[in-house]
Amino acid sequence: MTGTFLKRAQEEGTPLVDGSTITLVWAGPSAPRLRGDFTHWHHDPALELKQVEPGVWIYQTELPTNSYIEYAFFSGEQRLLDPYNKRLTSNGLGKYNNYFYMPGSGITPLAHRTLEAPHGLLTRQVIEGGKTIAGGRRPVYFYHPPVEQPVPLLVVWDGYDYLRRVRLPVIVDNLIAQKQIEPIAMVMIHHGGPARIEEYSCNPTTVRFLLEAVLPRAQQQLNLSSEPGTFGVLGASMGGLMATYTGFSRPDLFGKVYSQSGSFAYGGNEKTIFPLVEASERQTGKHPEKIYLEAGQFEYTGLIEANQRMQRLLARQGYAHHYLEYPAGHNYPAWRDRVAHGLAWLFAAPAAPKEL
Repeated sequence: MTGTFLKRAQEEGTPLVDGSTITLVWAGPSAPRLRGDFTHWHHDPALELKQVEPGVWIYQTELPTNSYIEYAFFSGEQRLLDPYNKRLTSNGLGKYNNYFYMPGSGITPLAHRTLEAPHGLLTRQVIEGGKTIAGGRRPVYFYHPPVEQPVPLLVVWDGYDYLRRVRLPVIVDNLIAQKQIEPIAMVMIHHGGPARIEEYSCNPTTVRFLLEAVLPRAQQQLNLSSEPGTFGVLGASMGGLMATYTGFSRPDLFGKVYSQSGSFAYGGNEKTIFPLVEASERQTGKHPEKIYLEAGQFEYTGLIEANQRMQRLLARQGYAHHYLEYPAGHNYPAWRDRVAHGLAWLFAAPAAPKEL
């Protein structure tokens, strides 16, 4: 049996998939170590591969059959890509990971543009924010849905990443065409680069930039609904934290909150976000009408626990919410493949089916 691993890797590519068991293969006099979503990207210690015959090393594990997984080999701190897996994706930090989908999963078809779905209009503007934003100005992308009537607005933190890596306007075009969601407009706000962590750490000045600089421009550029609480806000990781903070800071405007892998405990932010959520209705008399939280089962250590804690708090407060854990890690491909589900729950069209 072991003698077939290298031959199969050369012929089939890796990972080798046998039911729910995956096998990664390395050929050489010694083996690197392994990190990936299934290790929560722990750096110490990285996983060791097992030698099964001279010069052939393997790692095996069981995974849910609908998983999306990223990984890389390491020799010390040098990153080595899998020679038997040609699928590469950016890790968001200037490097690349190998990736794979298990047989029960795959890239969402909603990320592919079709001729049948009318296309919304995407425009880019640079908005002056003065002292409320790093650098004083920020690129913002406006999405105009292919309809004439007034529509709700979705604010998207890390907007350029959602545009480039998630293809969010394409997904929204398809969801509208399929009547999975009501038509929505979007403002997709680029982050502040090195200032991103500070801007998204429950920062009231960032909310002020949104309210004073971005929303007035959106009112001019887009045909927006005037009904209170119909707007939504979306973000991932630190952006998910900031989306939650934005919604609970101004629930009169943002009635819908969508956090993907929210970093609720990063850098001590739990000292702000959890008390804000707990006291929101008591202090303001309002809270967001609908909150959608999701996190990957292979997130970094501590993140999924913080999301579970947030879910328990929302339940205690009696807030309408949905919480989901899915078999993937902390990355944009996973958020891309999940985002339609959250949007369909938050902005469901009147005749939308229950499942995508």
